[in-house]
Amino acid sequence: MLVLGMDSATTACSAAVLRDGKLLAHEFERMVRGQAEALVPMIGRVLEVASSSATELDLIAATIGPGAYTGVRIGLSTARTISLAAGVPLVGVTTMEAVARAAGPSVEDVIVVMETKRADFYVQMFRADGTTVADPAAMTAFELKKAFPGAKVRLVGDAAERAADVFRESGRRVDLVSSGGLPDAIWVAMAGAERAGEARIGAATPLYLRPPDVGSPKVLAK
Repeated sequence: MLVLGMDSATTACSAAVLRDGKLLAHEFERMVRGQAEALVPMIGRVLEVASSSATELDLIAATIGPGAYTGVRIGLSTARTISLAAGVPLVGVTTMEAVARAAGPSVEDVIVVMETKRADFYVQMFRADGTTVADPAAMTAFELKKAFPGAKVRLVGDAAERAADVFRESGRRVDLVSSGGLPDAIWVAMAGAERAGEARIGAATPLYLRPPDVGSPKVLAK
């Protein structure tokens, strides 16, 4: 199966092409803004390196959120356009799952903690077998401590350091997983390939945990 993965939902932009789980081409770049200009050329380059074209793809996998409203919209719009133009099925993957997969196999649960550009966090726990405990949620620092009361927590994501301080303040032990902390198209493609049966041409629903900010953003109290 030839899969194109892409992500522009947070503070990075990436694209990858995999065939039957083997990486053929990959680009990843951290960026606060500019995904709209970067994503399509990046996709073109990885397809070229992989000696492939959009019409040869079997599947497209793209992040659906949670993340930056504009970044999610850019990625899904691009994915839908390619899917419809080339007649290739599209499947959505959450940013949380992509980050959890990058953390690698473990015998312990892991809590993915992502930045919201506010004082709170996007949060989701994954069991050691990759299954989820609950849907992604936006949590304040107080809600985060209350949701995970164990003596030790294992954290991954671009907000892991900030969340670690929250847990340490309450006397908890913290294990920080070093994996880059951001979604990467490699893991998006791998996750998408496992759910290829769910893919539909031009179909992927964004996951927004809150409406976009209008005017000055409001900061949630801890």
